[in-house]
Amino acid sequence: LWPVLEVAIRLDGPEPQLKARIQAALNGAPVRLARIAVEREVASPAPAVPSQRLEDLSEGEVFRQAYVRARGHPPSAEVAELFAEVQHAVDAAGANGAEPEDAKVKA
Repeated sequence: LWPVLEVAIRLDGPEPQLKARIQAALNGAPVRLARIAVEREVASPAPAVPSQRLEDLSEGEVFRQAYVRARGHPPSAEVAELFAEVQHAVDAAGANGAEPEDAKVKA
């Protein structure tokens, strides 16, 4: 019976390949990975913003504010471009009378 291992790690951003990287590092080690405990770096709270009505914000601004609230920093240029691409596809589908779920985005 192999001993179990818990890996604790602090991250300041997304790390989509975390589990794969840990498993690769443990390759051949006589342990069983029981748990990966992730602690997120907490950014200082955003400065108080005057109340805004949702109707007064663009979709892009709603996305940006939600991203900052969830991750503590603005989206990267790549993420912002992907959001704009999805938004454009949804807008185009709506203009053509299609339902938004019919919109296709190149991945």
